[in-house]
Amino acid sequence: MAEPERFRINRPDVIHEVLDGELVIVNLRNGAYYSLDPVGTVVWQEIERGSSEAEIVAEMLARFEGDAGVIEEGARALLAELRRED
Repeated sequence: MAEPERFRINRPDVIHEVLDGELVIVNLRNGAYYSLDPVGTVVWQEIERGSSEAEIVAEMLARFEGDAGVIEEGARALLAELRRED
């Protein structure tokens, strides 16, 4: 069985910092910047740890209450968007 894809931050092109409870991400290569709420910040922290998509989804399900399908869909959608944005 193949090793699952692990996420990583695209350094040095991407930097980030928490400001007023939100994570601000800047892509220095293209000048784009993004803001993640506290839930999105958990996803980012898991990316920093080098987690796989399945591990990130599992962490989100463990941390947050609500419909598991909605939580999983939201986590996967954010990961897909971050991939697109490099």
